[in-house]
Parts: sequence; structure tokens; C-alpha cells
Amino acid sequence: MNIDFANLQKAYQEHRPELQSASLEVMSSTKNILANETKEFEASLQEFTDGQYPLDCSSGTDALLLAMMAFGIQSCDEIITTPFTSRATVETKACLGAKPVLVDIEEETITIDSAPIKDPINERTKAIIPISLYGQMADMDEIFHIATEHDLAVIEDAAQSSGALHGSQRSYAVSKIGCTSFFPAKPLGCFGDGGTIFAQDEDLYKKMKAMPMHFQERFTYLGHGKGDFPKSETCVDEVMSLPMNPYLEDEEIDYITTNLIKLL
Repeated sequence: MNIDFANLQKAYQEHRPELQSASLEVMSSTKNILANETKEFEASLQEFTDGQYPLDCSSGTDALLLAMMAFGIQSCDEIITTPFTSRATVETKACLGAKPVLVDIEEETITIDSAPIKDPINERTKAIIPISLYGQMADMDEIFHIATEHDLAVIEDAAQSSGALHGSQRSYAVSKIGCTSFFPAKPLGCFGDGGTIFAQDEDLYKKMKAMPMHFQERFTYLGHGKGDFPKSETCVDEVMSLPMNPYLEDEEIDYITTNLIKLL
């Protein structure tokens, strides 16, 4: 018998009218990137987490990557986590050149065992990433105690714990940064892929919000200045970005060319 791990067909049929209406609304608006629907979804997530700063991104993997970048994780740093997790939790560390340090899980909760977390901590350790699984969260109180004692960041990987509670706080919202995934097989899945980062701190939120933007200022560490690439700089000064699509009307073309002549 072939049984689908996640039966998206049944999910689609159950919510088809609503899904089709929402999809058509986005497509007809032609605002497919950072549309109002994204802002509305972030606002609902902010309400759900009692005031966190949610930032939607393309996947749970990217959410983890941006979170570690926000804390300044870099090559040779060490991150403590558990081997009982999605490979994305570990591979994102490798993308930054950091080393994953694995600690076993508790038998009862199947989440990271807080007792041995202290053992591998050294001067290279920068963060702890507990994995919330099956609607259960790790011993966050003890993890926060250890993190505070050793000045470590805590990033909750909450891809499998939508709506779980830690005392009065929801999963996503207990640590300075929490990450989740909307991969179709997750408890809260979407049709495609997606993720969200939740920040407690507005400064961290603003820092992560700027990361996907292609700001060239972030490469100032290379030490280049004006005049290093004269031919490229000439093109930057002279090349203009004009509307260019096969649907331009004659009136629009006339308007563009008339104003272009004025500029030149």
C-alpha cells in the first residue's frame, strides 16, 4: 500500500475554494514578492506570539541561517545541538563554516538533554540550538541558565512545535530568536516552502530584515574604493534601468523616450 507522508491532495480538496481564491488574488495583483499578504501573515504571527517580531523567509533552512548570521556565527565557531533533528539544523552551520557539536537527547521528551550541554562548552562555543519536537519543547529554563552563564545565544528550532507552550510562552517566542518551517510535511505546512524567524529584540529583527537585501555596503571589508574598477564604474554611472517588457503601449514608449531625451 502506498500511503503519502503528507496528503496534500486531501488538504487541498478540503480547503480548495479558500486556497484558489487567495492564490488568484495574489496572481491577479502581480505583486508576488513582499506582497500585502506577506505583511498580513506576519501581523497574524506577531499576534499569535504575543508581540514577537516575525520575519518571513523562503524556508526554515534560511530561517536558521539568518538567525546564526544575526548572532555573528562564523568559521571555526561551535554550535551545540542534537543529532536527532532535520539535516538542515546541522547543514546551515556548515554553510557558515561553523562546527556542530552534538549532544544526546532525553529519553522521555526526545529533545536535547540539558545535563551534558555544559561538557563541550569552550571558548569557541557561540550558541545552543535546542530542537522542539512533536509539540514538545526542551528544558528551556535550564538551557537559558547555561547560556546566560557562558554568554551563549539560544536559537530555538521550532519547525515541529507550532503552538507548543513553555509555561505561558509559546514555542517560537521563548528565545531571542526562534525559527520555524512551513515545509508541506510540517505541522503547519504550506503549498511549497517557507519559513519564519521570530525575534524578541527589534534590533535583531532589523538586522535580519536587511540581510536578504543585496546591499553592496556589506562588502566594504574588501577595501575597494572609487577608481578601482573604472570601466565598471562608468557603466554604473551611465547605464539606466528602463521599463522593458513586450506589453509596452505606444503611448508608454513615447513617454519613456521623450523623457530619456530630456535627460540626455
